[in-house]
Amino acid sequence: MTPDFIYGWICHKQDPDKPLWVDVYIGDRLLGTYPAQSHRPDLARFLKSQGRHGFELKIPPSINSYTAVPVRVTGHGCDRDLPHSPIWVQLGPQGQRLALPQSASTPSLVYHPPQALTTNPEIALIILNRDGATLLEDLFSSLETHNRYTNLELIIVDHDSTDESLAVCQRWQDKLPIRVLAREKNYSFSESNNLAAQQTNASLLLFTNNDISFCQDILADLAAIMEDETVGVVGLKLLDKITDSPHLSPGTQHLGVQFDFYNPFVSFSPFEVRDNPDLREYQHQPWRVPGVTGAMMLCRRQEFLELGGFDETYFYGYEDIDLCLRYQRDLQKVVICANHLSAYHHRGISRFSRQLPGSFLAKIGNNRQYLERQFGYYLRRRHLADFFDGDRYWTGHPLRVGFAVTEAKIDTAAGDYFTALELGEELSKQYGWSISYLSKTQGDSWYDVHQLDVLIVMRQDYDLSQLKNAKPRLIKVAWIRNWFEAWTETASISDYDCIWSSSEAGVDYLSQQLSKSVTRLRIATNPERFSDEHSPQEIVESDYCFTGSFWTVPRQIMGCLRPEILPYRFALYGHHWQQFSELKDYYRGPVSYDKLPEIYRSTKIVIDDANTATKNWGSVNSRVFDAIAAGALVVTNGKRGNDEVFGGLLPTFDSPESLESVLRTYLSDEPLRQNKVAQLQTQVRDNHTYFHRAQTVFANLKETMTKRYRISLKVGVPHRDQVQEWGDYHFAQGLKRTFEQLGHSVRIDILPDWHCSQSLGDDVAIVLRGLSEYQPQPHQLNLLWVISHPDRVSLEEYEQYDRVFVASQIYAKQLQPQVNVEVQPLLQCTDPARFYPDSGLDVDIPEVLFVGNSRKMYRPIVRDAIAAGLDVGVYGTNWQSFIPPKYQRGTHIANDQLRQYYTAAGVVLNDHWQTMRDRGFFSNRLFDAAACGAMIVSDAVVGLEAVFGDAIACYDEPEQLGGLVKDCLRRRESTISQRLAVSQRIRQDHSFGQRVETLLKTIDTLNSQS
Repeated sequence: MTPDFIYGWICHKQDPDKPLWVDVYIGDRLLGTYPAQSHRPDLARFLKSQGRHGFELKIPPSINSYTAVPVRVTGHGCDRDLPHSPIWVQLGPQGQRLALPQSASTPSLVYHPPQALTTNPEIALIILNRDGATLLEDLFSSLETHNRYTNLELIIVDHDSTDESLAVCQRWQDKLPIRVLAREKNYSFSESNNLAAQQTNASLLLFTNNDISFCQDILADLAAIMEDETVGVVGLKLLDKITDSPHLSPGTQHLGVQFDFYNPFVSFSPFEVRDNPDLREYQHQPWRVPGVTGAMMLCRRQEFLELGGFDETYFYGYEDIDLCLRYQRDLQKVVICANHLSAYHHRGISRFSRQLPGSFLAKIGNNRQYLERQFGYYLRRRHLADFFDGDRYWTGHPLRVGFAVTEAKIDTAAGDYFTALELGEELSKQYGWSISYLSKTQGDSWYDVHQLDVLIVMRQDYDLSQLKNAKPRLIKVAWIRNWFEAWTETASISDYDCIWSSSEAGVDYLSQQLSKSVTRLRIATNPERFSDEHSPQEIVESDYCFTGSFWTVPRQIMGCLRPEILPYRFALYGHHWQQFSELKDYYRGPVSYDKLPEIYRSTKIVIDDANTATKNWGSVNSRVFDAIAAGALVVTNGKRGNDEVFGGLLPTFDSPESLESVLRTYLSDEPLRQNKVAQLQTQVRDNHTYFHRAQTVFANLKETMTKRYRISLKVGVPHRDQVQEWGDYHFAQGLKRTFEQLGHSVRIDILPDWHCSQSLGDDVAIVLRGLSEYQPQPHQLNLLWVISHPDRVSLEEYEQYDRVFVASQIYAKQLQPQVNVEVQPLLQCTDPARFYPDSGLDVDIPEVLFVGNSRKMYRPIVRDAIAAGLDVGVYGTNWQSFIPPKYQRGTHIANDQLRQYYTAAGVVLNDHWQTMRDRGFFSNRLFDAAACGAMIVSDAVVGLEAVFGDAIACYDEPEQLGGLVKDCLRRRESTISQRLAVSQRIRQDHSFGQRVETLLKTIDTLNSQS
């Protein structure tokens, strides 16, 4: 048992090959009845049987619990549990969970069908059959017993049955309008249903499995729903009916189809809804669903044919899901599961015990990838948007948000939990989101983000590389409220999708340091908890107090507070103050969070001693907002936060004298204090409650998850320890910074990580094509940007992409007539924030500079320079086999220092692969060096002048290089103004900003088409 799967096996001791079933219970509720059909070779050997004893079932993500619950498995119809059953497990998100408010259950999914059928449309029941004589007999008999609708026909498509199927049809033709289409072999579900749809003139098609059994008169009610033109497909509730157990009450088998996006191995998985604890009030009414099973599905014949029927690419799998999704995407029709109507769905074990040929299984294996190609991108984007519509349409559950905190206890000393608690409760209250708290004190489970959609991290020591069970599209948020510099130094900081800062100064600092879009999200208060409407409590009354703990860092009040010289009652609350003898007489011990409102209501002034982690950043802590809401005046040492948040309205102190003066002023003049409190309460209640913060969070997450893209940049670096040596990686970093400044989430995948689990949640893959070929994934938009080695890319590889960019104007024109995919020229570029004229580096920089790895070959420009007697300084790896040590100046120049080398060098040498020269590809080094105002000498490339003019000196023959470099060195000072002009033009016209703008226009276009 895991929180996702139940595994096991069952065998009949006297008859090992007897088909068996198991009943699975969550708590005391039957989840469903499942066949033990999986082949277990180990059991086959041990029991000397065919080995079909195993069961393995996925627990739908809509099934969750707030604490551990017993999961029981019994033999079908038996009271005795299997060995090891029950197992207690918490289903769904882990950690401490908030109970969803009553208002969270939304009736928006409920569909209200027409009262009665007003027309009499003909219905064609289309039934595929292969050796199902017994099933057909039961189907026909149940239809005769329960149906009163007469305008119908039954089309039986028989797949070369060898049993009594045709004879059964013939016997029933006197009682039912049966027509048989006999086929000579077992055709696919799609093909035979499509054939039958073309053989009838009925206006409605009811695709029906041969193992369906009627138990109600349902056809008129189903047809009535189709009178609503907004509806495209209708299914109904299906009940389990086990052939061997007719005496048992049937369990619910099907209430519609929804989707699971949590699986780390696939981009999505459709599942049949059997139960949803949070929606039980509605799930047995007609409701809107993404799909219904093809076991019994009604639609209009005309629309079905307009869509092309079932997609015949599928082979016995996902045809029904595909059809329902096309009705929604292409026709904007809704799908209804009419759960007020029921039919039995026989689960005959013979279907599972039959040996299937290998060719059959191979065809089935292709279904999954084809469904992803057709709908992977569409479903991911739609299900994310659905979280903000609030009706749980695609997944059956609300947005699930987890907070990573220190300790999720009401009496904890760490305040991050209380901030998370208040925000979480408000998000749940306003939007019905599911909220969980993961505690560091719980060890490894701190990193178990099972079935979370959003993770909000409250501590800088949280290591994202340790995440377990993460959804591929998990949104990771850092809410930075203190220790701003420490946050920027963590290894995880670049992996967050959203950065929130509690102050404006923090926003500015983090935006600059991280090159990310940063949202201001201040701490706030819960005005219902911290209300001033209750009377003070005598037992905790004081004139002024401080609530906060003493850890290892001295606090300012330790030097400013002198209560012994003031004629007012002082109270000190928090942890560890007994260690500070000067204040021990006023110490009243720690106080739990739920007691703080009484403390604040029972005092007149609360001292706010902002520590160094918050004061210099203008980050106002919860103490300030809570105390004001409860009716106390706050005196603070946080001047920057006071000015930023309250416009300087809070009284402030920065010395013992100023603190004493403020205390005397307001404690001696109650009307003055109350007037000041009233002004502050207006500000807090109008702007600084968690009601306001929840709205900011909603807007930010909605923007991130529905308007922005998750992008992976694929670079061919073979190992993590080589990234600094690869120019493609630095190029990708420039793209990443630029995309993230616009609010998009970007991850750089080196070669071993190209198909990591996170990639299943990506909207876009941008492949920076160099030496290695990437296999595009069907669930995302795939862009190819060929920046080097065009000779390695075949025409077939180009055709796998949604759009192709090549870093050459000339080659783009040559390539486009050869391929169907659209090709667009997109040259390499530079990062103007990193590459600009900068002569500030005080080191010995070579007069003639070459920066690049040897590529395990004697690169021509270096060979030619040494042959010409030039004192060239080479920086790069693997040169020792080609050049004398005196030319090797280092293996690496830090990317953030490279501009200073380019600026100061007399001449920068540049070269290209021969295939790049021939096809007009320009090295990225040209853009970076030119942006720094460097004097550049390069091998000649077709089309170079069109971009750089005469700013780059080129040579064709080896003997030309020496003289050309010496001439450039002589002219260096006289060409400064021209080189600076080129620098400005390159940084303006060939920046990552321009390239990202082009890429985003393409992505937006493809997104709208998908």
